[in-house]
Amino acid sequence: MILTCHIMKIPAFTRRNVFLRDRYQCQYCSKFFRTADLSLDHVHPRCMGGQLNWENTVTSCKKCNGRKGSLTVSQLRSVGMKLLREPVVPSSYELAAVAGRMMPRRVHPTWAPYLGMNQAPIEDLATEKTEKLGVDSYFDDV
Repeated sequence: MILTCHIMKIPAFTRRNVFLRDRYQCQYCSKFFRTADLSLDHVHPRCMGGQLNWENTVTSCKKCNGRKGSLTVSQLRSVGMKLLREPVVPSSYELAAVAGRMMPRRVHPTWAPYLGMNQAPIEDLATEKTEKLGVDSYFDDV
């Protein structure tokens, strides 16, 4: 028998937390985007009874979201798409770990030395330069 003395709370279901769980990566084309270029997609479409919750929502770029439309996961192959990862309910610890590996885009100058930032944050997450650095470099807090 396993006893736990700590109850894990489920994090709030928000756009930002879904984007964090998916690391600001479209779950269909696998590209990384800024917050403004992302949307939430219902894996099982709402028009077919899908719910707005952790297990039915993934991060999607606007192009892929429009392309998917109201298709189900089994119908995605017909339009040449696939879901990268099944959506799951993350723990607060998992979200904190992802957020902890990302640097905010706007940092007060006095904080920069403590955060290990020797230069200004890169302005655009979707640029080639940023993709080479990896998505864990910066995130939008807008």
